[in-house]
Amino acid sequence: MLQQVKAPLLAAANQASFQNLIQEVEINYLYSNSKDKDFIVVEGATTGVTPCTNGALPASAYSNVTKNFFDYATQWINDRFSQ
Repeated sequence: MLQQVKAPLLAAANQASFQNLIQEVEINYLYSNSKDKDFIVVEGATTGVTPCTNGALPASAYSNVTKNFFDYATQWINDRFSQ
């Protein structure tokens, strides 16, 4: 299905996702036919883009993952779609 996507694509995976979807997101990124695409992995983010509290580092190490992700996504969108 993503072979038909030609619009800009931001493929974002969450590193601390209990479902470990990083490979699936990367495959979707690779199969996309978009000429403008980015693949990012959000370190310390769970599936819901919330801080991981069950890792080797203390939870405070990832306390800003939600803000960082949405700041990045906002900038990515604005770079492509703002006039």
